[in-house]
Amino acid sequence: MSSSASTIFLSWLATGIYNLDSKRFQKASLNTRVEGWTETWGNKEENEEVTNEEETTTSDADVKTKSKSDTIGTEIDDRSVSILLSTPHPQLPIVLTQHRPAWLEQMVLRIAGIPHIVINSKYISNEATGQLPYLSDCIPSKPPILVGRDHPTNLETNTTTGNNSILAYLQDYRDVDLDRQASLTSDTQRGLSRCFQMMIHSELSNIMLYLRYEDSDSSWEQVYRKQYIEASNIIIPNKEPLSTNEITKNSWVMQLRGRLQASMERAVERKRLLGFDGEKNSIKKLLQRANDAYSTLDNQLSETNKNTTKQNYLLGTERPALVDVLLWAHLAEALCDVHLVVLLASHLNLVKYFQHMYRTYFSTNEEMRDWMDWNEQQNLNNAFQKIPTLGKPKQTQASAFKDAVDLMQKLSFQKQELIEVLRAVKAKRMADPLPKPRQPTSSVMYRYCMGSESLKNKKNQTPTEKEQNPIRQKLMRDQVRNDQMWISGIVGVSAVVILLIQGGNTL
Repeated sequence: MSSSASTIFLSWLATGIYNLDSKRFQKASLNTRVEGWTETWGNKEENEEVTNEEETTTSDADVKTKSKSDTIGTEIDDRSVSILLSTPHPQLPIVLTQHRPAWLEQMVLRIAGIPHIVINSKYISNEATGQLPYLSDCIPSKPPILVGRDHPTNLETNTTTGNNSILAYLQDYRDVDLDRQASLTSDTQRGLSRCFQMMIHSELSNIMLYLRYEDSDSSWEQVYRKQYIEASNIIIPNKEPLSTNEITKNSWVMQLRGRLQASMERAVERKRLLGFDGEKNSIKKLLQRANDAYSTLDNQLSETNKNTTKQNYLLGTERPALVDVLLWAHLAEALCDVHLVVLLASHLNLVKYFQHMYRTYFSTNEEMRDWMDWNEQQNLNNAFQKIPTLGKPKQTQASAFKDAVDLMQKLSFQKQELIEVLRAVKAKRMADPLPKPRQPTSSVMYRYCMGSESLKNKKNQTPTEKEQNPIRQKLMRDQVRNDQMWISGIVGVSAVVILLIQGGNTL
């Protein structure tokens, strides 16, 4: 990890540009209203006489139309008339805008049975709410609501939802209390719920973020940065495709925006990880810690479902609690992680648990098919949902990833088991690790200057061909010339010194 000073500076720069820390929040002052300069423009003295005359002539008309306007306003409010925008998705009050898939909020809305729309955004943050995702709730005849996952709020702090403002809003104003609905009543269940939530937040999530945003094995450069670039070029449905010239013109803009957003979000996340002790451990040790946590959760699921044929949740409940949603959302991201996907192949209960929740709450309902199909397509098109999957032996690194949502849909339709796919992934990844470690720049430059086979695309060179390499021969000639000049200079200086000494003795 880079030095703390540079990390803090880059994070400060990122938050200044993109509001990624969600700190730019100001309460609106609605106590008094000050007239703007456009409302008081003109000569006030001249306008006073005209205003007085208009008041006397229009007062009678105002009295007649006042009752009529009130009636119309009441009728409009009763009908709950809303403006229907020209959008390709169904019109629903709740819209969840995401850059990276917001699995946590989506699962909560699915469990609560609240219809909603998911929209992918090419931007990583919003000025009003900070880092995405954010939720908008526009119920007719009520004030619109805009709330982000991490942005400050006027609501009272809700300890059961942590720092997630979207969950706090849904619990307070949409009556979404998963723990109460799951009948999480005993002290043992509540204690285990807190412990497992702490394990997911403080251990597993931090390990996943460290593996994603650090570059100790070049996974950031080869995998995750490219996802940001792809996410910056979202295809808008029902829009005419761009021509070749327009694509070429916009490609460099997409590349620049994707790289900038990737660097900014990475800087903020690395600052958040400064207190995490992952930098003291190697990737191997971090994966061992993650594997220990997964083993604990896997054993808990095994104990819960030991004496029953029905799939229960983490704490033995028949309905998912908040800790179940947190665990499921983490697994959804871990399945798309270069490192953690290999670990999950060894934990059968966790994989079955994830697949069971997906089939239960993300299967298409005929009554709600319109918005469910739209949301599934949005998740499928999201660039961050790529999972290393089984492919041809000679496939390239870029094709070694598959859409996780597409994979889950096919497995759900075919009633196949995800664990079989993950085991095949693990076998392939153990035989050919991805990505390969990146060599230092100095080593690459040295190999290039000395005529490396891999960098020059030459294979099976003989010793004679290596010696005949023009770059190598030029370096050797320069070295010989420099040695000759250095020796000649030393000999010349020595001869002059000897002559001077002999001349002094003669005198």
